[in-house]
Amino acid sequence: MRIEKEMDEVFHLLEHAMNFRILPLVTISSETIKNAGLNEEQMLVLTRIEKIQEDVLVTTIAENLFLSLPKASRIINTLVQDKYVKRSYDELTDRRKVKLEITEKGLLLLEKFYREIHQFYKEIFESLGSEKIEAFSKILKDFNAMIYLKLKQ
Repeated sequence: MRIEKEMDEVFHLLEHAMNFRILPLVTISSETIKNAGLNEEQMLVLTRIEKIQEDVLVTTIAENLFLSLPKASRIINTLVQDKYVKRSYDELTDRRKVKLEITEKGLLLLEKFYREIHQFYKEIFESLGSEKIEAFSKILKDFNAMIYLKLKQ
């Protein structure tokens, strides 16, 4: 019974952490995002385009972020208009497939954004101390390995 209670607590904490994965977008870099003329959702789409890298399609972004296709298209239109993203068309196979690519301006914004996020987490981890950081890292590695194995079954 005790293990179930502990598992419930861990699950709750994990769920809480996942819900706040957007926290850095809203708080840490809100000034950077605002100065770029974007909102948090647009920044999230920009980071997702960067993470996927190859053959980034509007449908892929919509599916990855659980957005409707029209909403994803509107966000991407803004990113294109503001020159953070550019569209390219596959002339050889299917011109209807619109690929997305981050521009130099977009890459510079992401670099600044990631620096701010990194600094935020660095300060948190420094306050934990090396022993806790090592334990946390090991647990996360084990947890990810177990998820990977479970998904392969």
